[in-house]
Amino acid sequence: MALSATAGFVLRHSRPVLASWLVIAGSLCCVTVALLAYRAPDLVYLYLLPLLLTSVLTGRHGLAIVACLSIGLAIFINLSAIGLSPTSRFVGLPASMLALGI
Repeated sequence: MALSATAGFVLRHSRPVLASWLVIAGSLCCVTVALLAYRAPDLVYLYLLPLLLTSVLTGRHGLAIVACLSIGLAIFINLSAIGLSPTSRFVGLPASMLALGI
């Protein structure tokens, strides 16, 4: 996250769109690493942070892309890496809440 924030800060005047996407990608990576490292299914709600950043820094198309990516990562990590069942409340509820962000 620090690396993407620093790159975004350096590029903010010359390439603002690239700077925005670097910060968004860094936040997605940070949430994914935290979810994989701590294996706590409650951390899946942190995927709202990249959605909030995307809604502020980019338009609706960027928000749709990041929301779909967040939903896919949330479901994939909860089912495969953490080992939850598909009927768990930590799989369906966060995915539907992230879908409402679109």
